[in-house]
Amino acid sequence: MKKGFERSIIITEGREKKRSSLPENQGGNKMKKEYNIATKSGTSILTVLGIVFVVLKLIGVISWSWLIVCLPFIIEIGLVILVLLICVIALGIAYIITKN
Repeated sequence: MKKGFERSIIITEGREKKRSSLPENQGGNKMKKEYNIATKSGTSILTVLGIVFVVLKLIGVISWSWLIVCLPFIIEIGLVILVLLICVIALGIAYIITKN
């Protein structure tokens, strides 16, 4: 590795920070601030239920229609659309109130 261009990664409390090391004659160690946006992801009960229904349908344990098997996924998509619609309506109301 070339001297003065090494890069190290420090892991602190589950977050990753990058630090560039420069030779002493080029200003010493300078640290860049980088912000990580923590996202929380998980599997909902509806998703697990939908996957279970699909597996049971594919192995022949249940003989339901595909509409009923996919209903948990449809409900989940509907809930996301409903939340987005509520947010758009709230933003519209806020815009109308602040405009006047």
